[in-house]
Amino acid sequence: EGKENPRLIRDYEVHQALATLPSGVQVTLIVDGCHAGHPLDRTSDHRFPAIGRGHVDYDKLRHHPVLPRFFELPQWRCQAPSPLALSLLRCQAVLWHACANHQFCVELPIDESPARGIFTYILMSAILKVDISAPCGHIFQEAQELTARLKGRWRLQQEMQFAYCQATT
Repeated sequence: EGKENPRLIRDYEVHQALATLPSGVQVTLIVDGCHAGHPLDRTSDHRFPAIGRGHVDYDKLRHHPVLPRFFELPQWRCQAPSPLALSLLRCQAVLWHACANHQFCVELPIDESPARGIFTYILMSAILKVDISAPCGHIFQEAQELTARLKGRWRLQQEMQFAYCQATT
């Protein structure tokens, strides 16, 4: 369901929802995908240029161990955010997302298993190692170390991203 006309949630829509939350509320956003945008503090109209991938030979990729994951939206048009979307948040919010805006998500056959998403594997492995109650900085450091180990084994060009809003201490 929804494959032909997916409902996209834009980063400024997430920001507008977060902007309604009072101080003292803590929010964790996990975006398992490329290009999470800028849903936290917004002081300007953040837009990222489209990243061209060139020609993609899907038949060739079907049995390749490194599988890119992306979503084509040929008819989708970017809409400008409303002026209300530009503000600092009062709540404490952190954002985890799969890669930098110039990268794309991949799946790998880690530990000889079927291909799985790198972001999910790294984030869950880091949380399990340092504990779910560990500060975000510790989880992120463990995630960076695991990413470095995977880069030694694969030609991985995906870096997990972590951001927090000004109200987060």
